[in-house]
Amino acid sequence: MGEEIEIKAGDVLLFHGRGFISWGIRKFDSTDVNHAAIALDSATMGEAGGRGLQGTPIEKAVASNAHMKVRRHNDEELAPVVSVAQTYLDQGRPYAYQQIVLLALLVSTRKIKLTGTAKKMLRSILD
Repeated sequence: MGEEIEIKAGDVLLFHGRGFISWGIRKFDSTDVNHAAIALDSATMGEAGGRGLQGTPIEKAVASNAHMKVRRHNDEELAPVVSVAQTYLDQGRPYAYQQIVLLALLVSTRKIKLTGTAKKMLRSILD
């Protein structure tokens, strides 16, 4: 068993999910994580999900993912960051699906070795 980590407001929570989309995100980005959230307090996190920005119990997120990493900014006052995150959640900001789809296309094509005309065509299509 791993050691228990005390989660604090402002911690960045990085998740390794179990699903196909999670796998695809990790594969395209060559990383071990596919989702990030911010801890609002020791029990709740703010994240962008299928229904927009939402507050989620951290315990629930940990249970539904293979594992989670916690990153902490030492010696920094994160209350202003957490306050802004909470404001976005309270406003019910929508999730930017179109921008995410474009980002996925850009990420998936960045490792393709293209030259000359093919590179210009791909760039024109994505622009």
